[in-house]
Amino acid sequence: MKLCVLASGSKGNCIYVASQDVHLLVDVGLSCKETVARLHAIGVEPEQIRGILITHEHIDHIKGLLQFASRYHVQIYARAEVVMYLLEKCAGIPKQQFTPFYQNDFYIESVTVSPFEVSHDALCCVGFSLYAEGQKISIATDLGYVNSRILQNMAHADIVVLESNYDTSKLMSGPYPYATKVRIRSNKGHLSNEDCADAIAQLCQGGTKTFLLAHMSENNNTEEIALYVTASALYRAGVPVQQIYLEVAKQHSVGKLFEIKKGEGYDQFEE
Repeated sequence: MKLCVLASGSKGNCIYVASQDVHLLVDVGLSCKETVARLHAIGVEPEQIRGILITHEHIDHIKGLLQFASRYHVQIYARAEVVMYLLEKCAGIPKQQFTPFYQNDFYIESVTVSPFEVSHDALCCVGFSLYAEGQKISIATDLGYVNSRILQNMAHADIVVLESNYDTSKLMSGPYPYATKVRIRSNKGHLSNEDCADAIAQLCQGGTKTFLLAHMSENNNTEEIALYVTASALYRAGVPVQQIYLEVAKQHSVGKLFEIKKGEGYDQFEE
């Protein structure tokens, strides 16, 4: 399987995931033009995309959906309540181009998609675990907290993309209105560096070695703080940090293209 974070943050989210023969996007929060440009940057033509998985209906996840899906005739997969919302907001897309899902696994050709609910201030927000070729990728980019059910859904993944949105002290001392700070810190808001780091430390116990920190706030966080907090949590948990690959998914540039290759008892990741 392959994965590349094309963009991650409050101004737009889009992730490319592929098996040997199926190319998918998770969210299209960039404009259609920018999405195409970033796909071209990793050698993928937009016509190759076979499906778009929607985590939730916020604009930073669906900004380019109407134009991209219409232009390239891509099937859209979203929770049933989100489909109803999108049918109103994206009136140019035919109803048959939407495939609603609920809580059960479903299939896009050779890829098994396992959605799991997360807590966020949206109609319904989900994360995804995607399986193909004996490999697993898990993605959760907007969530107020991580519980045992979410950890179980992401366990044993080859790559995990997980939100590390804010540093608590920067958020609380920053310029945001108090009500906004409370919303961000709530169970329906976003995930703090500390909560993300604790989740990563637990997922490491299941064998995951590669983590991308996603949806990082430009105002309430820095890459250095997030990486330090995560590394500290791994150290406290007794996880050898040198065995873990940790990277921040960026807003303004295309991330690395990861290809999972099964080696002899370990996973190799190539750009």
